[in-house]
Order: sequence, then C-alpha cells, then structure tokens
Amino acid sequence: MDDSLRPDYSLRISVSDAGSPRPPKVLWIFFDAKYRIDSIKEVFSAGDDAEESEGVVVADAQAVTGRAVRSDLLKMHAYRDAIRRSAGAYVLYPGTEDAEVFRAYHELLPGLGAFALRPTEDGSAQGGDIVRAFIDDVLDHAASQLSQHERASYWEGVSYARDNTVAAPRDALPILSRPPADTPVLLGYVKSAAHLEWILSAGLYNMRADGRTGSIGLTGPELGVELVVLYGSPLAESRLLTVSGPAAVMTQDQLRATGYPNPQGKLYFCLPVARPQALVAPLPGAGIRQVVRRVGEAKAVGAPLVVSWKDLLE
Repeated sequence: MDDSLRPDYSLRISVSDAGSPRPPKVLWIFFDAKYRIDSIKEVFSAGDDAEESEGVVVADAQAVTGRAVRSDLLKMHAYRDAIRRSAGAYVLYPGTEDAEVFRAYHELLPGLGAFALRPTEDGSAQGGDIVRAFIDDVLDHAASQLSQHERASYWEGVSYARDNTVAAPRDALPILSRPPADTPVLLGYVKSAAHLEWILSAGLYNMRADGRTGSIGLTGPELGVELVVLYGSPLAESRLLTVSGPAAVMTQDQLRATGYPNPQGKLYFCLPVARPQALVAPLPGAGIRQVVRRVGEAKAVGAPLVVSWKDLLE
C-alpha cells in the first residue's frame, strides 16, 4: 500500500460471543494525524460552496485556510469505505477544540470525525481523555447485539460469504419489494385445468391444513410468501401471482362454496392471490420443475415449496 494512503493508527476490535456458532466479529477504526491542521473547521466546516457527503458538510478548502484540507476528509472516507470491515476513520490534529464526530446514520458507527490531541509541557496529551472515552463507547457499541450496525454487518457477511452471482443477466422484476434473495416465493402445484380455472377466478391458492400428506402448519413459511408461482401439467409455462393479503382458514364446505372442484380434505389454508399489475415474462415450466426436483426431493409430489426469487433465476 502507498504510505500516503496508510492510516497512522489502526485499531482492530474482535468480539467473540461465548457459545455462539458465529465466528468472531471484527471491525477496524482508523486514526490519521494531521499536524498541518490548527482548527477542526479546516476539515469539517460549512460555507457558501459547501458539498454534502453522508451528513458531513465540507466547505471549499481555499475559502477557509488556503490549504488543501478537503483531501484529508476524502482520505478518511477512503479508509472507512474502501477497507473491509472498517467502521470509522478519524483525524487527530494539534488543536484545542472539542471533538467532532459525524455519524453516517443514527448510531456511533459507521462514522467520521476529528479529535484535538496536542502535547503539553509535562509530556501528557491534552485531549487524550476524550479519545479514550470515545474508544470505550466504540467497544460498548461493538459488543452490542442490538445495534443496526451489528445487523448490517451480519447480512453483509451472509451476502458475500459465497458466490451469489447469477449465471446470466435477468430482467428486473418491478413488483419486488426486497432483493431477489430475500423474496420468498411459493411454488404452487396445479393438479388440473379445473383447479387452475378456480385459482384464477376465485383469487385463492389452497393448501392442505388437516394433517394429510403435504399439509402445512400455522408457523410454516408457506404462509409468509409474497409471490406464488403456479406450475403443473395444465400449464405450458409457469404463472406468477402476487399475494394480496394474509392467509385464511377454510373448511371443506367453505371451499366448495367458492366453486372449488370436489375438495377432499376437511381444512385448508388459502392465500389471496392476484395477477401482478406489471407485465412479467413467464418462467419456463421445465426450469420450475428442475427447482421442484432439487428443493422438494424429500417432500410429497405436489406439496407446496418455498424458495427465493433468486433460486428461480438461477
């Protein structure tokens, strides 16, 4: 690494939870000494030509001191944003002002900031107590399991833990409210043409709830999906439907009253479904059946299966 891009001080924090199956959590905090700076306003200041960057307002450097101090702030951004597991980057300068810490969001980390730290005649560092207090706060923050930073770090690790690339580019699905990997989809089997006609006319998709083979429970993921993909012999191509509300429990007689053809079970879960307003190209039926064979190998034929939208794209 170019020495001009190397932080002066790098603090590595490792947090291990006893008995947890997760590996230790590691984060980095960087400090860079800037001896040419006399005032915190030379790095963080507001002016007529201000630019905003993640809540930090930076004035035109020449208007403040005539020094190119904006590059110092950009370097702190680079430390925090370009180095893996970095959570904060802070300037140390020989001033007398109070520290200034800027948060990217509403928590202590991730963040940027500056601390005044200057030697005194007796050899101690004026401002060191503020830096120590800040590091104590960082340690408390890193140890917390309830922070949003902890949650974001966990899902970032999950997202990049393995190869998640899609083999070929796919058109975006405008109806998705979350990324494809986080969008649950029900693969719903259609057993006959009459069954398909009932699903589309009644706006319901039924699943067994009476203990028969292929039944689902109250806590099953099948009841929390956002999309339903229909497949089966009556369909040459899959049919995508959106879930428009919570599932309802229906008896055999109630299902028969909706026009369902010859219900055999005593109890059903029914998801309200609708055709998406946006035009969506159908997924190939053969591709859906491959996913069913791979994911539902241990389940009964025709049993509802839950996958992610990303699973279907791959």
